[in-house]
Amino acid sequence: MNRKSTKLLLLMVLCSSLVLSQVLLVGAQKPETPLPQATATEKVLSMDAVNVPFDLIQEEDIPLSGPYDSTYFAFAIPNSWKLSPNAQLHLDMTVDFTRVFSSEFGYPLSTGGGKLTVYMNNTLLGVLSLNEVGSVQTTLSVPLEAFISNRDDGKMAFYAELDASDFCYVDEDFSLFIHPTSYIALPHEIVAPLPDLTNLPNILYQDTFVQESALVVVPDDPSAQELQAALTVAGGLGNFSQNNLPIDVTTISALTEEQKMLNHLILVGKPSAFNLLGELDLPVRPTGDNFQISTASTQSETPG
Repeated sequence: MNRKSTKLLLLMVLCSSLVLSQVLLVGAQKPETPLPQATATEKVLSMDAVNVPFDLIQEEDIPLSGPYDSTYFAFAIPNSWKLSPNAQLHLDMTVDFTRVFSSEFGYPLSTGGGKLTVYMNNTLLGVLSLNEVGSVQTTLSVPLEAFISNRDDGKMAFYAELDASDFCYVDEDFSLFIHPTSYIALPHEIVAPLPDLTNLPNILYQDTFVQESALVVVPDDPSAQELQAALTVAGGLGNFSQNNLPIDVTTISALTEEQKMLNHLILVGKPSAFNLLGELDLPVRPTGDNFQISTASTQSETPG
C-alpha cells in the first residue's frame, strides 16, 4: 500500500472534545400514521445528570381520556452517553373517575378503572392497573434493548395507551394526567462519539436535553480565506441547529483550558498553526501542513 501526501485545505474540522473532555457538548409500537413530536424546551441538563424530567421534553401535563386514548413523544439521547443497566421510567400521574354500578343492560355492571400500557420504542415496559382515584406514582424498569430506536432519525419513542373500556357503557368520564414531574433515569458513562466526519453535523448538534456549544478556532494571524472559512462553518452550523447551538470564535493563543472542556472545537486553518494537535489522538498525524493518507490505488507519492 502506497502513501499519498495530501495538503490540508483551508478547513480542518476537529471535534477535540472527543478526546480532551469528559464534558461533551454536543416506539412504542409505531402507529401507521405519523404522530406529533414533543417540542423541546429551553431547559437543559448537565452531561453527568441521570434523571431526565419529562418537562424537558413535554412541558405540560399529558392528558388521556377514556375509554381509549394514547400519547407519544420522541427525544434524542446525547451520542456521548453510553447507557448503563438499571434505567428506569418514573411516572407521576393523577387518576380521576367515578365508580358506577348499573343494571341498565339487564346484568350488573361495575366500572373498575382502567389500565395503561407503556412502551419504549418497540419494547413493552409494563401494564399498569389504574383502579384507584388520586395520585399514582410508579416505576418501571427499562432494559437496555428498549433503547434500540424504531425511528429513522434514531430518536427514542415513548408511547402509552389507555384502555378504560368499562366506560364505553356508562355516562361517566375516565381521566388520566401524566405530569411533567415524571422522569426517565438514564445511568450512563461519558464516552467519545465515533470520530466519523460523515456524521457531521450530528456530532456537534443533536437537539437533545443537554446544552451543546461550539467554538471556532482560527490561527493567531488568520488569512482572509481562513476567516471566510470560519464564518462559513459558523453560519452552516447555525442554520442546521436553527440557531440553537451557541457558536463563538477565538484565536488559538486565546483558547483557554475551560473553553476546551466546555465546547466542541472546530479548527479552521493549516495544521502548523495549531499546537493543540499534539494533544489529540488523531487517526492520521500531520507533518507540517500535510497529512499522510494511505491509499490502495496510488502508485507514487505526490503532493495533494
